[in-house]
Amino acid sequence: MLLLLLLLAGCPAACCVAYMAARPWEQAAALGNGNSMSALGRLYAHGRGAKKDSKKALQLWQKAAAMGVPDAHADLANAYREGDGVKKDWPRAVEHFLKAAKLGYAQAQFEVGRMHELGTAVDLGVSQDLTKAYEWFFKAAAQAHTCTKGGGVH
Repeated sequence: MLLLLLLLAGCPAACCVAYMAARPWEQAAALGNGNSMSALGRLYAHGRGAKKDSKKALQLWQKAAAMGVPDAHADLANAYREGDGVKKDWPRAVEHFLKAAKLGYAQAQFEVGRMHELGTAVDLGVSQDLTKAYEWFFKAAAQAHTCTKGGGVH
């Protein structure tokens, strides 16, 4: 019904779709829901359902991560690893991957497994250790993480 009213008011269709996608997350985030903050951050980061705004995405993820939301830590880790909206910062990326993995986030568990497998974060306290890599891969696979099935990254 709201979409119809917006269309009748002359709102361009793209604007209406964006409003409809982000609105529920904005409402829940405003009430302090960390999972909603994290999800809304992804909408802003990718410009899906909201205008692309990396700075706003980072702010939302930081708030959600402070509340212990695992996927917010993973999103921060990816932003720091890729330099998406922030300066590349591998130590901070590793820190957030480790936090998300310990909180049970499958993608982060896979990433920590890769760090142990390849030794890409030895200087940051993540040893090259195939046993630990296997343990993290197993945790990710137990949650049906797709990259740990079939013996390779997809």
